[in-house]
Amino acid sequence: AINITGRYMDANFQRRLRTDVTLNLVTADSKIASDESGSFSTNGKITITIKDSSSDYRTVFLVAHELVHQYQQDIAPPSTLNKNMWMTEGMADYIAMKIANQLGKDRTQAFWKYAKTSREYPIGLSSVSSRRDWNENSQTWNLYPLADRAVFCLATKYPEQMLFAYILALNTHTAEEAMRLTYGIGMGEILEKPAKGKRGFFASAAWK
Repeated sequence: AINITGRYMDANFQRRLRTDVTLNLVTADSKIASDESGSFSTNGKITITIKDSSSDYRTVFLVAHELVHQYQQDIAPPSTLNKNMWMTEGMADYIAMKIANQLGKDRTQAFWKYAKTSREYPIGLSSVSSRRDWNENSQTWNLYPLADRAVFCLATKYPEQMLFAYILALNTHTAEEAMRLTYGIGMGEILEKPAKGKRGFFASAAWK
């Protein structure tokens, strides 16, 4: 999973990760993993705790997801990424899905179904301005499927390579500036519901 994700990210960012990555994969008893499970990625160290009953697909997905975060942190300032959590997490989920699909059953439709458990328009994502906000409200506001819906739609409406161009732009621009520079649209056009009678951003997205 690390090798495949690394090659994929190197090719799309056209640069290698500058930090050596170490992976600490911990298996926990299913009875306690619900409280202790989680994955973390910082300064080249990835720690993942999974249930002992977790599938290979789930394990690969988590490893790939955290490695994507390493690349994001290697390129853009943490302060900028943390103010742009919907793209940070949604992109990591999207790429992790693609990597896991290569090593097992294609579950694209299952992920799109999960993403659609969120509201039709991912209203509220733009108001999450820090990692603390994200962590405190991710379950209450259903933030992960919201972010996945937004990023999955971006990746089908525009060339996938633009996701990587956007992260690169965050190195020297604000999230709003990077969005306009890369996609030619503003955050509001993606994250807010269109006015009544208007055809919104998600109207032409794939995976309906």
